[in-house]
Amino acid sequence: IDQRLRLASALDEVSAAMPDDIWLTRVELAQAGPLEGMVEGRAKSFQSVTYFMDQLKSRLQLTTVKPLSTTISADPATGKEIVVFSIVMQRAPSAPQDIAPASGTGDER
Repeated sequence: IDQRLRLASALDEVSAAMPDDIWLTRVELAQAGPLEGMVEGRAKSFQSVTYFMDQLKSRLQLTTVKPLSTTISADPATGKEIVVFSIVMQRAPSAPQDIAPASGTGDER
């Protein structure tokens, strides 16, 4: 249940990060471990893709948001140019707060 809630929350944040002129065609998120995954979609401009990436990073507190690909294509329905994109994202795992320092650090006396 915790994994489902985490994925549902992440999908909600991805959706909230999207500008109106972007639509997603594929979303992949890891089911366990730190938040990581990939989104693919279409946008009306490169600026929208950049804005979406910035929003993903801030809303989901991601450490990595990188474009895998961005290409210009023609929308089959309208013939207008669209940006086809793929973005990889990852959040570094949180460091446990209550772990004692490892021995052998040179601080022993």
